[in-house]
Amino acid sequence: MRFPYVRSKSERFSQVGDEIRRVFAHPGGTTGHRNAPSARHVAEQARGLPPCAALDRRRPAERRRPTPHRRKGTGGRHRWHVLDTIFRFYPAVATVHSPLDAVRHLREQHDINWPQIKRIRVGLVDYAVGHGGSTTRPTDPISAQFSLAFGVGLQFVTGRNAPQDYFDPQKWTDPDILRIGDLIEPYAMPIPVGDPDLSSQVEITMRDGRSFARYQAGFRGHPVAPATRADIEAKFRDNVTGVITEQAAEAILQAVAALDTSTDVLPLTALLGAGAAG
Repeated sequence: MRFPYVRSKSERFSQVGDEIRRVFAHPGGTTGHRNAPSARHVAEQARGLPPCAALDRRRPAERRRPTPHRRKGTGGRHRWHVLDTIFRFYPAVATVHSPLDAVRHLREQHDINWPQIKRIRVGLVDYAVGHGGSTTRPTDPISAQFSLAFGVGLQFVTGRNAPQDYFDPQKWTDPDILRIGDLIEPYAMPIPVGDPDLSSQVEITMRDGRSFARYQAGFRGHPVAPATRADIEAKFRDNVTGVITEQAAEAILQAVAALDTSTDVLPLTALLGAGAAG
């Protein structure tokens, strides 16, 4: 499959098993791939394609056309990877999204007083234990995004996983957030056949003996639970809260929704510029 060109240095593509996923954008790139062209080169080589630089030097007619990938369960039919796009609702590495979703559901369903939590056991696919489950003391935005402990602690203490909090040095060292993180015990578990690798089991044990558990197959925004338009709009509103006015946010949403019939993007760029200036 030919990967689309990614201009931002803050994005990369990574491959895990049979899934191609876009990693949540953040400044400075991600560990191991400091720029998008190099990441694209690695991704294309993983698919056995010539390096992207070589492809770009060819005449358009000579360039390799995108080839659909056959996936299990499709009866041999072609299926494009873009159909399996993951829309992220947490500013974190994909391996921690499922447990963050599980914690969110448990918090909504039960009266969990976080100071009374005794321990939190989190079952993950084996590679996720070291890829998100092992970082407990973030020192920068990237390590915060790779920290299951920080994400869970942040959600219990603040009630959300706001992007700006992952960039806040005071949050990285907040004693309450770190206290929750220290209660987390990640462990490798087998994922049921048919469920995404990025699934999890979360069990919260309270000091009074009560326990709350949830198995989370995939997560919201994953192909097993695709994001809806309302989900995406809600994420946008949440991300721009305190940055632009509600009226400006709604105007931008309306302008974006009309892009397919619009003949001019200037009204939208004007709205975005006004929001940035405001």
